[in-house]
Amino acid sequence: MENKTNELHRQDLINSFMNYALEVPAKEQSVYHFCKTISIDEIEFYNYFSDLEHLKGSVWSAFYLESIQLLEKDEHFADSPIQEKALGLLYTMFELMKSNRSYVLWSLGEKDLKKLREFKELREHLRNFIKRAMETENEDKMQMLRSNSIAELFWIQFLSILKYWTQDRSAAFEKTDVLIEKSSAVFNDLTQANPLNNLVDLGKFIGKEFVL
Repeated sequence: MENKTNELHRQDLINSFMNYALEVPAKEQSVYHFCKTISIDEIEFYNYFSDLEHLKGSVWSAFYLESIQLLEKDEHFADSPIQEKALGLLYTMFELMKSNRSYVLWSLGEKDLKKLREFKELREHLRNFIKRAMETENEDKMQMLRSNSIAELFWIQFLSILKYWTQDRSAAFEKTDVLIEKSSAVFNDLTQANPLNNLVDLGKFIGKEFVL
């Protein structure tokens, strides 16, 4: 019960920070000011986070963790093939981010996504998600040796979709949904070492849109 309470309090801080970040100029943000704004003692903040950068990274991790909780409510999810797991995770994460788009755009700004330190925890979550999925589905030793590379490809796929989504002007971001579906098909083919057909299809879609 105590662990559940702690996790709820941690999530409360994450939610509060997303609002705080949008309302307070970046140069004025600090642990002291954040705690004062939401009326808590600093010690409560430090029970969960070492500094604001740590908290910012945890916001991204929270999108992943909440997505997994939602997906695992489906009793068939654990036994789904890797493509369905990857597709479900991406769809769910982007739905959650859609509800927090203003914060996501604020967080990304003009930063280089590949160099964003805030992604460190999220990158590990996504990589481990794919490696676990491959372990469940595959007993092929050669495939398992490729799991690190495939996990990194999934991370790059996520970053590419994220960059596209920030610039997507289609209604309800429907073009991002198309990109998720096509890139996930390619990802599945890569796990089977047969990417050509879906890779060509993905290339045609990207060619009609803007560069990722």
